[in-house]
Amino acid sequence: MIIFLGLIICMTQVIVKNKAGLIKNHSQLLKNNYEHSFYEAVNYMNDVDNLLTKVQLTKLPKQNINMFAQIWRSSSAAHDNLSNLPYNHNSIMKALKYLSQTSDFSYAMMNKSIDDEDLSAEEWETLNNLKTYAQNLSKEMDTILTDANVSEKINWDALAQENFDKSNLVGSMQNVNKQFQDYGELIYDGPFSDHIQNLNPKMLVGKTEVSKLDALEKAKKILLRTQNEIKNIEYSGQVTSRKNLPAYSFTAKNNDDEEIYLEITKNGAYPLLMITAPTEKISENKINSQEAITTAKKFLADNDFINMKESYYERFENYLTINFAPFENNLIMYPDLVKVKVNLANGKISGFESLGYIMMHCERQPNEPNLPYQLLDELLPIGFEKLSTKRCVIPLDSKKETFCYEVIGQFNENKFIIYINNDSGKFEKIYKLIENERGTLAE
Repeated sequence: MIIFLGLIICMTQVIVKNKAGLIKNHSQLLKNNYEHSFYEAVNYMNDVDNLLTKVQLTKLPKQNINMFAQIWRSSSAAHDNLSNLPYNHNSIMKALKYLSQTSDFSYAMMNKSIDDEDLSAEEWETLNNLKTYAQNLSKEMDTILTDANVSEKINWDALAQENFDKSNLVGSMQNVNKQFQDYGELIYDGPFSDHIQNLNPKMLVGKTEVSKLDALEKAKKILLRTQNEIKNIEYSGQVTSRKNLPAYSFTAKNNDDEEIYLEITKNGAYPLLMITAPTEKISENKINSQEAITTAKKFLADNDFINMKESYYERFENYLTINFAPFENNLIMYPDLVKVKVNLANGKISGFESLGYIMMHCERQPNEPNLPYQLLDELLPIGFEKLSTKRCVIPLDSKKETFCYEVIGQFNENKFIIYINNDSGKFEKIYKLIENERGTLAE
């Protein structure tokens, strides 16, 4: 018995010692990772500072391409490494925003230079401003690095143990934040531009604000069209996370006891989002893909989404998700995307999302292409077999739009979609078309 107890004590000591060793090793790994991330962030930030100085000396578009490509990579890498640290991000949020915008702005300017376009006076002024902040940020981060290496003010062990106060890093990072107190809006053609974040939904222009009760009635009508029977529906609050697009949210249950979440826009009372949580997996389908597309089209028409044309769709288990876009004036309007999810087992609409449509849908006047249809073949690569061509509007990263030819064709046993600008002939986007038993997708 004494021997047995002695074995238990020894085993317990070994377990405790091993656990302590594992904790110590984990802590050491975290410490090394945090140190490495910060050192890398400092190095990349110094590169950004130097490159923004050099690019001011290159005035020709062809000279700018390589410089902007390097700034794009270095600022993105600085952001990624800096955001790996487990400090309070609010203390340097503007610095991280600055790095995102610098990377994105450089990418936009690189593409402009590739097109052999000169930067405007405003864009050069933006570069000068970015350079000023890069110099300040680089200097502050170098100071923190000196504190870590020479003065040993930064306690990486404390940081690895999530003791932020004792690490002294948070206080040092707050000094970085001071450099960005007057950092204003940055306007350019890119997804992180401040004007993109402040876009107003085009579909809701002039639409009146509805009450919670009116939105509830609209939600009931939509659910009855999709579920046939609703047991109960309740108001669950306002959605304010999407800037300039407030909505009312509702929860409900259908006759299969499935939970349903629904959002209705506060202006105009348009259905914005619906998600159904299935109660159980059903293996047998009652409708096929084409019947599901017909069901989805009817649902859209019943809810004032008119002239919608299906494009790509994907099947997963018992569900088919279909992408729809308006087809007007012989143009497909891809920015105005609506997604509808249909349950193949019971034929019901189980989900939809209309954010693209609400944000971008408006009346558009088709332009007269500068590039004649007959000249498209001259732009396509040798060996590309053209299967179909239609005109469309596509969204750019800047949230602007452009008129294109959508060319679908075969190349080296694969199908591709090429979007060619109908004025300049530029290849705006290229996608590989994937067609299999799950559906038709573009990637």
